[in-house]
Amino acid sequence: MKLIIRNLARSTTEEELKALFEGCGTVQSCDLVLD
Repeated sequence: MKLIIRNLARSTTEEELKALFEGCGTVQSCDLVLD
């Protein structure tokens, strides 16, 4: 499954996102793209 999440604070880190979503299952990959 691939999720696209927008409008995150610029201070958001990949580690924070991974920790947040691990409550829903195993996170295999987390890529944070900053514009």
